Amino acid sequence: MLNHRPTPLLQWLLLPLFMIAPCLLSAQTGNTVNTPDSLNRLLQANPGPAVQMKLLHGLSDYWRSRDARKAITYARQLRNLAQDQHNKLYIAIAFMLEGNARNGLDQLDSAEEQYGQALALLTPLKDREALRYQARVWNNKGIILQKKDSNEQYLRVLLYTVIPLAQKIADSPMLAHTYANVTSLMVNSGQHDQALPYFDAIVSTYRKFLTPEMEASAYLTFIRGTLFSTVPDMPSARKYLSQARALLARDTTSRVWVVYYGMAGSIAFNDLNFTKALQCFDSGLVLNARWKVGYDALTLVWGKAETYYKLNRLKEAKEAMYELDKFVSIYNRKADRLALLRKLSILEEATGNYPAAYRKLKEYVLHMDTANVLKANVALLDLEEKYQNVQKEHEIERLQSTALFNRYLTLLFITLTLLLILLLFQFRYRYRARKKAAEQEALFLQQKIAQQEQRQQYEVAKALLEGEERERRRLAGDLHDGLGGMLATARMNLTGLAFQQGETSPELDKVIGQLDQSVSELRRIARNMMPEALLRSGLEVALTELCMSLPSDRIHADYQMIGIPEKSPGQQELILYRIVQELLANVLRHAEATEVFVQCSQHSDIFHVTVEDNGKGWDSAHPTQRSGIGLDNVRNRVEFLRGKMDIRSTPGKGTAVDVELNLS
Repeated sequence: MLNHRPTPLLQWLLLPLFMIAPCLLSAQTGNTVNTPDSLNRLLQANPGPAVQMKLLHGLSDYWRSRDARKAITYARQLRNLAQDQHNKLYIAIAFMLEGNARNGLDQLDSAEEQYGQALALLTPLKDREALRYQARVWNNKGIILQKKDSNEQYLRVLLYTVIPLAQKIADSPMLAHTYANVTSLMVNSGQHDQALPYFDAIVSTYRKFLTPEMEASAYLTFIRGTLFSTVPDMPSARKYLSQARALLARDTTSRVWVVYYGMAGSIAFNDLNFTKALQCFDSGLVLNARWKVGYDALTLVWGKAETYYKLNRLKEAKEAMYELDKFVSIYNRKADRLALLRKLSILEEATGNYPAAYRKLKEYVLHMDTANVLKANVALLDLEEKYQNVQKEHEIERLQSTALFNRYLTLLFITLTLLLILLLFQFRYRYRARKKAAEQEALFLQQKIAQQEQRQQYEVAKALLEGEERERRRLAGDLHDGLGGMLATARMNLTGLAFQQGETSPELDKVIGQLDQSVSELRRIARNMMPEALLRSGLEVALTELCMSLPSDRIHADYQMIGIPEKSPGQQELILYRIVQELLANVLRHAEATEVFVQCSQHSDIFHVTVEDNGKGWDSAHPTQRSGIGLDNVRNRVEFLRGKMDIRSTPGKGTAVDVELNLS
């Protein structure tokens, strides 16, 4: 399937869709009921305690997504009855049911407390039914993690706890529901391709185990995923939307209708049918007003605001966005808050309200993490510049009005006596003197602003490079300590298995050898991301080891290190190392060279780097033919150190790169 990114406008529209917690896909297995009336009639017949507990279970499950207060009442009745019967399983189920209802009300702390008590009772029980309810409780605890912006933790719960429990008891309905949750989480994270196998398994194998509401939710999840692609699979989206509608038609009270209208409006938006999109979003909001669904309605208000924006009805778009602020304030999710503030800034700017736009954008920056702050600062400075330009324009208009008034006043004074004419000449002389002084002051201010902007650009570049190195160190540590440890453990386990079998297996030896190669490659990558030699022995040793680490079977490296002082590595030394590392990486990736020469030298505060190869070369007269991320990274670092870079290359005759850096 497709794996592209959406257009900016569609991405703004779909952002709240990907924050919808897949609680509609929670693992509701067993105890399926038809209607509450039939259950109440059976309950009023006063059957035995075992039957009463099952009926109360069914009533609480039914009202969970329709009337959470009723669901809590039935759950507490079940708990009282189960306590009288000393039935630990149903006491735990009652805690779970009350937790589900409070989860639906977004009373997350109370729900977590209920789930914790349920697990405390279920964990000692080892029968199949207890394991099934353990899986359900863990799934619903994961939903709380997702509501707290921890999608990764929820996915970990599903993959490492819920699915193993369902497989252990061979519960196909629970596997179907769990796969639906995994699909939703991956789509929400933009991993549409990775979600497709789970979606295909649901449709081809597990669909018969899903309720109509769950099956419709799975189709709507696929639609969310394909709409997130740059080139959406619109025929499939429309087909699955039609199937979801047919399934939901069996239950006109299902809250999934709100999600359906959000998807229908998004498809219409994608088709540029904005009238239909508004109708769909309004239909969903009408249902929300009746059912008080909650968070799902955020998508509808957001879609309505984006549609108005697309129609250039900016005032209505802004009103809708401020209406959306009420939802975001209730659920208090970081991604929603960031998206809302950024869009409000855009709308305020589009309507000419630059002070409000600046405030919203500044608040947006305060809510972001460090990496995003650096990117947002550029927009913040741009908006501030626009605001200042407007202020200057107002000042210019005021000065122009003053000048026009002075001209009329001059014409009037010309008709007066000679004395008045002399006074006028004196006035004009003073006016010119003030104007000249103002021009000089303006020139001084412009120079000061230019210096300030240059300092800000330097600080931004410095922060970007520092952030990049921090991220490299973090990734290197994660690779070495996390994935490296896991591969090493896997290798030890396989070796132990071979020893237990008492005989050698070529296939097993091959796998062990591949694991050894993987561990070595992983450690090499980690060392390249954060060179230990630089921290341990200094720049000259690190550069020497870098040249020596090139694969000898592919390329012969000759190198010279001249006048490089021995001192503790700092940011400049790390940047120099990265420049040489990136240039050598470009030679390995692109040059098809058999020899490379590297010379690094330092004289006073000037550092020279030369990298020459005998590769295929390229036409340096047309630099756009070889523009790429590698050379861009080198240029950025060279510019940060106020250096110069010269590239000489001829097709078939290799390439030479000279870099001169100022370390003062």
